[in-house]
Amino acid sequence: MNIKELCERWQCTDRQIDKLVKKNILHPEQVNVRSKRNFPLEEVEAVEGFYHVTTDYVTLEELGKELDKTYGQVYYALTTHPVTVCPLFNPIRIPRESAEELKKVLTKQS
Repeated sequence: MNIKELCERWQCTDRQIDKLVKKNILHPEQVNVRSKRNFPLEEVEAVEGFYHVTTDYVTLEELGKELDKTYGQVYYALTTHPVTVCPLFNPIRIPRESAEELKKVLTKQS
């Protein structure tokens, strides 16, 4: 899978993919040619499973606006209650299922 296909699959930029390569999370087959890197599909699927990479997600800001909470309140609820998140990208991606659990927690705090 080349870098453009991976960016489309994960809805991210090639710069974010480069950061994952620098952090040794992804390992391209080629080292020198940046735009023509290929990643093995098995490795991509393993990273998706381990880091919970999803394309159906909300961010902390979106969740805060939806519930009329601040970013800090949403982040605190995220850190104190175990929910599944994808920490690889900035902003942090919260899958829709986990966001529903976090909404319940935030509404109970009100």
